[in-house]
Amino acid sequence: MHARPEVREHLLATKMRKWALIGQHPAAYPNCSPAQARRNFSRLFSRYSQIVLTDKSGYNSPVQPAFVRALRKPSATLF
Repeated sequence: MHARPEVREHLLATKMRKWALIGQHPAAYPNCSPAQARRNFSRLFSRYSQIVLTDKSGYNSPVQPAFVRALRKPSATLF
């Protein structure tokens, strides 16, 4: 993606949020298939996973919700 560094993370987070919503609520978005939305989210997630972890809004991922929640939780077995 060719964008200024100041807006790049915001644009990527917006795209990821959009694909996650389409994957969760396919009836609300009839112009795109839910499978394609999940693939798009998965590609963005695998490439830019640090944005998901630093973004304050919760991603209810249709692809890997347990993985994202596990990464956000502080581990009790650190010491």
